[in-house]
Amino acid sequence: MATIEYKKLVMAGPMRWIVLTADGKAITLAWFVKVRYTAQGCGTVLFARSDLQGDGHDDVFAVFSDNLSMAKHLRDDIFSYTVFAGVPGQTPPAPIVEATFASQDDFPNAIVESMRAVDGTTFTLSFQDFGPPTAYVRAVNERLTEVGAFVVPARFSVEINGTVPVGRPETGPLAEAPPLGADLQNLWYEPR
Repeated sequence: MATIEYKKLVMAGPMRWIVLTADGKAITLAWFVKVRYTAQGCGTVLFARSDLQGDGHDDVFAVFSDNLSMAKHLRDDIFSYTVFAGVPGQTPPAPIVEATFASQDDFPNAIVESMRAVDGTTFTLSFQDFGPPTAYVRAVNERLTEVGAFVVPARFSVEINGTVPVGRPETGPLAEAPPLGADLQNLWYEPR
């Protein structure tokens, strides 16, 4: 007899991400989450960490959002396994900074995501000429499962605080993910 497993939706909304590496080390990691649903409401969040010049220190390390309580929920509960949540007793979590966002979506030709924070930080990520979509199901951890479909751009540009960061898109944020991508949809579930 087959068992039916019920899941509870904890987050819905597409992501756009970029990972740039130099000398085998990720020096820019950023992803926009265009949240359509969480227990803390909806909005947009940008998780960003970048060593712009590759000189060994982060020029940007923060979680930017137009819904601060939702951003805290994502940082501490959904993406708690990432560097942005910090390591208890070792490193503090990334600060949460209020920001405004703009988006231009002309899929499948181009997507542009931009952010301006109250602390003066700016970020623009542009993807052009997408390939065919790829569907996936991923066990994030023992509590969360991610389901979605993403596309990979043929071309991209990124600018942080008026600077193009060094590095190349060679390694994805996870073993199965490409270094550049845009979700068409993304859903996160936990067991009920």
